Amino acid sequence: MATSSHSPLITAVVVLVTLITPSTATATTPPPFTRIFAFGDSFTDTGNTRSATGPSGFNYVSNPPYGMTFFHHPTNRYSDGRLVIDFVASSLSLPFLPPYGHLNRSGEVASAGARWKSKSAPGSSKLTNNAGASGTNAPTPSTSGGANRTSKTDSSVGASVNFAVGGSTAIEHRFFVKKNLSYDVTPESLGTQLRWFEEYAKGKGCEKGWKQGSECMKFFENSLFWVGEIGANDYAYAAFGSVPLSVVQRLAIKRITSFLEVLLQKYAKYVVVQGLPPAGCLTLSMFLAPSVDRDNLGCVNSTNQLSQSHNALLQDKLQSFRKQYPHTVILYADYWSSYASIIKNAREHGFMEPFKACCGSGGGDYNFAPFEACGSPSASACKDPSKYINWDGVHLTEAVYKVVADSFLHRNYTHPSFDYLLMRRKRRHV
Repeated sequence: MATSSHSPLITAVVVLVTLITPSTATATTPPPFTRIFAFGDSFTDTGNTRSATGPSGFNYVSNPPYGMTFFHHPTNRYSDGRLVIDFVASSLSLPFLPPYGHLNRSGEVASAGARWKSKSAPGSSKLTNNAGASGTNAPTPSTSGGANRTSKTDSSVGASVNFAVGGSTAIEHRFFVKKNLSYDVTPESLGTQLRWFEEYAKGKGCEKGWKQGSECMKFFENSLFWVGEIGANDYAYAAFGSVPLSVVQRLAIKRITSFLEVLLQKYAKYVVVQGLPPAGCLTLSMFLAPSVDRDNLGCVNSTNQLSQSHNALLQDKLQSFRKQYPHTVILYADYWSSYASIIKNAREHGFMEPFKACCGSGGGDYNFAPFEACGSPSASACKDPSKYINWDGVHLTEAVYKVVADSFLHRNYTHPSFDYLLMRRKRRHV
C-alpha cells in the first residue's frame, strides 16, 4: 500500500524528467555549423562601412538613432537593430558576425576598423590601419544576450566573418566610373568581397585549394555561406544614366554567377543565396517615381519588375549549379515573396506604416528628404520602429528583418527549405 500511495508522485517526477531532458540535450548539442561567411550590401553589412565610407545619401550610419532598438547605440548597421544575418546566426546558436574590417592580420576581432578603411579612389580596397574608426560592431553581453555573448572563443580564428559592404555593387566599380554613373563613395563590389575572402582563406590552409582531407576542406565544410541580396545598387546607379538596364542586369547576373562559381568550386558545401526584395516598395523608390507607376502592392511597378526579372535569372543559374555540384546544398532565399507577403499582411504583423520612413525628415506620406537622411541633424526617428516597415527610406526595421529571417528559416521561403539544408548537414556530419 505504501508503494501504491507514492506512485502518483513517482509518475509526476518521471514525466517532469522526460519533459526536461530533451531541452537539456538541445542546449548541449553543438550548432550545425561552426561559422557563417556572409556577403552582400547594406542589407547584410554589420559594420564594414561607416558614415564616411557608406553609400551616398546615407552618410550618418555611425550616428544615433541607428541601433536604437537592440544595441542602443550605432553599430554601423543600416537599421534600428539587428539584420537578417543576425537572426540567422542566433538561430544557429552562433555569435553575431564580425565585419571583415574589424579583424586583425591573424583573423581575430580587433578594434573597429582595425584592418582597413575604404579609400575614395575608384576601385580601391587597400587595407590600412584605422583603429580609431567609430561604431564597433561586436555585441557585448549587456546588449546581445544568449548565444551572442562575445568571448575569446567567439572571436577566434575560426569564427564567422561578414564581408558584406554597404553600397556594394555586383559589377566592378570601374564600370560605373567609366559610364559616369558613380557617386564615387563606395568603391567595393562583390569582386572586392571575394578578394577579401580569398585572402582570409589563405590563412586556413587554402593556398592550394580544396583537397580531400586537407586543412582547408576541414575548415570550410563546417561553414555556412550566406550571400545576401546584391545588385540593387547596380540598378540604382544606372537608373538615371544612358546605359540600358538590360545591359546592367546581364552584367550583374554574370558577376554574381562568377562569384558563386568560385565559392562552389573551392570552398562552399552549404550556400544560401538571397534574391532581391521588391525594391519598388522602399520609401526612396516611392518618393522618386511618378504616382501612376504602381503595381498591385501599391509599390513602384517598374522597379519591382526589374527585381523580379533579376531574381528569375538568378534562380535559373542556381538550378544549373545544383546539377553541376550535386553534393553541395544550394538554397535560394526568396526575399521578394517574403517582403511582398509582409506588405500584403502588414497589419497582421503589427506594421502600421508600409511606406513611410521611421527615421527621416520632411513628414508627409514618406517622411523622406534625400539630403536630410536619418542620423543627420535635421532628422529624427519615430517612437516605435516596430510599427514601421521602412527604417531610413532604403533599409528596413529590425522588426521586418526578424519576420524575413523567420520566413527563410521556418516558413519555406527558401527553395529547397532550410530544414532540408540542416538535414543534409546532419547526415554528412554523422
